[in-house]
Amino acid sequence: MTYNKKLTSLACVLFSTALMGNNLIAATNPAALLPIDCMANAKIYPSRDYALNVWPKDSIVAEVGIFRGEFSKKIIDIVQPQKLHLLDINLEPFNRTNITGYEEKTQIQEGDSSTLLATYNDGFFDVIYIDGDHRYEGCKKDAVEAFKKLKVGGLLVFNDYTHFDQFACRPYGMPYGVPAVAHEMLLDPSLNLTISYLALQPSGFYDLGLLKN
Repeated sequence: MTYNKKLTSLACVLFSTALMGNNLIAATNPAALLPIDCMANAKIYPSRDYALNVWPKDSIVAEVGIFRGEFSKKIIDIVQPQKLHLLDINLEPFNRTNITGYEEKTQIQEGDSSTLLATYNDGFFDVIYIDGDHRYEGCKKDAVEAFKKLKVGGLLVFNDYTHFDQFACRPYGMPYGVPAVAHEMLLDPSLNLTISYLALQPSGFYDLGLLKN
C-alpha cells in the first residue's frame, strides 16, 4: 500500500469512527448514527486552518467563541471576509492585536451568543463558526439560532467535534454535546443539511462543516 493510500485509509477510518457516535465515555452525550447520504460529497482536510481555504472569500462571517482571537486572525488572513462578527460571553482574554488593520470590518460583541445571534436578520451570514458553549444545551441553542441566520448555501461549522472534552465539561457536570447536536441537525429533514467537510486536528478536536442546502 502506498503512503497516499495509507493516509486515505486512515482518514476514512477516523471519519467513520467520528460519525458513528459511540458513547465511549459516560460523560458524553451519545450522537446518533448518520446515514451515508448526508456525507456523500464530504471532504476531509488536514486541519481547520486548511479548511479556511474553502470558505467563501469576501463573505459575512460570525465566529462564536473567540477566546484570544488567534483563529479570528487566521479567518482574516485567509478568508478576507467582507465583515467579521466576533461573539463571546467574555471578551477579557481577547487580544485586539489579532484584528489589527481589520478593525473597520470587524464587529465585536460580548454576551450570550445565542441571544446575540438572534439580533441578526435571518439568512444574513455566509459562514457561522461555533466554538462557544460545548455542553449539549448551550451548543444546541447556538446551533439552532445560527441555522436561522445562515444563508442557503452557507456553512455551519462546529469546532471541537469530538466525543469528550475533559477541559470544557469537568467543571460543569453536564454532558459534552457537540457531536450530538451536529448529528441531530443532520438528521432533521426540515433543515436539509449535509456534511461539507471534516477537518482533522492532531489533538483529535476536529471541525465538522455542514452545508445548508
